[in-house]
Amino acid sequence: PTRPPPPAGRAPRRVLGAPPGAPPAGPPAPPRARRADVEPLVQGAADHAGLHRAWVGLSRLLIQNPRDVWALDQRGTVLQRLEQSAMAVTDWRRRAELAPNDPGGFFLLARLLKRLDAQAPMFEALEEAIGAGMRREELDHEDFAKFREDPRWKALREGRRR
Repeated sequence: PTRPPPPAGRAPRRVLGAPPGAPPAGPPAPPRARRADVEPLVQGAADHAGLHRAWVGLSRLLIQNPRDVWALDQRGTVLQRLEQSAMAVTDWRRRAELAPNDPGGFFLLARLLKRLDAQAPMFEALEEAIGAGMRREELDHEDFAKFREDPRWKALREGRRR
């Protein structure tokens, strides 16, 4: 339906600053998310509500820039603390893809996959971490203690390809 014309002698309503004849504006766009505004939310997130605020801020950063490795890393951590491990795996996989030369992303992913009891993907992530430059001694991390007798762990530790 079209609007009736304005009464005689009154100009049509328009958005302040819009050129003449421009259609009426929709709802205002949300303000741009900035890392400087989100970092305190992440660092101060102590309870569920704080973690949720951090998740929202990080998600807004990722809408603006889906390749933001820092935001993916932090959102994965927040999701893990919110016990949303499957979503955290998705973020940390993406983080590892975007920063293939950073072993930290693969290592975090491997630790989370270990908690989810996904052993095959965990070993793949550890192999990627070593390929990205992680020292083999870091495989001795306590999170992987139960795998020390596993032939896949031994092969990684000794530098043999599986």
